[in-house]
Amino acid sequence: MELEDVLFWCIPIVVAAIGILGWRISKRAQRKWLRYSTRAVPVFLWSVSLLLVLFGFVLNRLDEGWKSSENYPSPDGHHVARLSFITPGALGEDMVMVHVRKNWFHAWEKVYEEPGTKDASGQDAEVRWLDNQHLLIRYPKIMISTPDGRHRLKEERCEQNAAGVLIVCEGY
Repeated sequence: MELEDVLFWCIPIVVAAIGILGWRISKRAQRKWLRYSTRAVPVFLWSVSLLLVLFGFVLNRLDEGWKSSENYPSPDGHHVARLSFITPGALGEDMVMVHVRKNWFHAWEKVYEEPGTKDASGQDAEVRWLDNQHLLIRYPKIMISTPDGRHRLKEERCEQNAAGVLIVCEGY
């Protein structure tokens, strides 16, 4: 679970805690009509909290179908590389992406993005750590036929350095 996921799940907890606090404060009201009217706010906050939890659960389940990812920690454990396959179906092009970050509370940096899929025999791109500071990304060359011969469809779009890691890209 990533940091942004943890922060998202903290929102309903905070809203529910505010609702509990409001419920306890409403008990101190002397007049019955005031007590019942002030209890409407905590009930509303609990309802919002429940809806946020349901929304997050449904969104999390839908997101898993579009994206699969594998994490590759560096040998010393200070960096993590994530190889993601995004398959939105009819909504867009299938993509292969590689992100790198320092371990724990750092943001992911995109270092590679190309069209591709995770096929039945394996995967379209490979990620392997050469050592603690060098990451190898192997990917198939996408070639097209032209009257002049075969040419690479897209130029290599691979960052050279991210999060203190030197990225080495290699086509096969």
